[in-house]
Amino acid sequence: MAAAGFIVPAPVFTKASVGDTYNGELPWDVSEAITRTLALNIGSDPLAGHIDTANVGVSGYSMGGMTTNALLTAFPDARIKAAVAMSSIRMGGPSPVVRANTLFIHGDRDTLTTYSSARQSYAEMPAPKAFLTFIGGDHSSYFSDNRAIRTYVDWMRWSLYGDTTARDRLAADATSSGTRWEFVPGPANPTTPPTTPPTTPPVTPSPTGTTPAPTGQVGATYRIVNTWSGGYQAEVTVTAGSAPINGWTVRWTMAGGATISQLWNGTLSTSGSSVTVRNASYNGSLAADASTTFGFLANGSPTIPPLTVTTP
Repeated sequence: MAAAGFIVPAPVFTKASVGDTYNGELPWDVSEAITRTLALNIGSDPLAGHIDTANVGVSGYSMGGMTTNALLTAFPDARIKAAVAMSSIRMGGPSPVVRANTLFIHGDRDTLTTYSSARQSYAEMPAPKAFLTFIGGDHSSYFSDNRAIRTYVDWMRWSLYGDTTARDRLAADATSSGTRWEFVPGPANPTTPPTTPPTTPPVTPSPTGTTPAPTGQVGATYRIVNTWSGGYQAEVTVTAGSAPINGWTVRWTMAGGATISQLWNGTLSTSGSSVTVRNASYNGSLAADASTTFGFLANGSPTIPPLTVTTP
């Protein structure tokens, strides 16, 4: 994956047990690894300015495959756009807050993570989705097989880069006398910040709302990313003025009884309808004219409120 041009954080969980996939510990840890990796795009890290923070993939094998599945179902991370679950099992029904192109890879003679459970999860997942079966394969026999490797890379290149040539290679790279390839196509996920498509067709939102800053002062831009029946996703971009800042706070009032259910890249506090979001530990320091973005999911009807932005 690194050779294909991806940034690949690969945490090793030395004390984890399979129960940690079911209780949320491993999915939450992976979400934290994603958050910290994306944060490297701001600041002095060698990766700063080189990370495509809008397109996030996740993958894993065996217990890692279960963790991948859990991030799409029981413990969802709305930022995920592409997933490859290898030797996984069903971890719950698909979450409406995640829209990921999902590839399953599995041996049909796997006695550890049962093939039938992975098939059930595949049947429930929304398209685009695919299933690469290794006929007669057990839990790990396919792991270094070139058919699995090529299909895996093709899937990620299409899902995260929008590489249609890679998409068109999928069938040839996956198909052989020892495999079975199934593909339910659909458009690759758009290259936008993390989206949250619903189970019903989304309504095209009003795209932006702004709190314009006077020239040279800190300000913020509010944008509705997606809407669906009963909820929406929004993001707020905070921009420093003509001088660096070391911390920021954004405040607004939620209208019509709307409530925030999940927020990333910031620290949330609420009091009734009043919302306060302060910077996270890694994105409070901004150079002059630099910006950072936080996002959230909300229940209720979308509105574009006036924002108040302050710095310490």
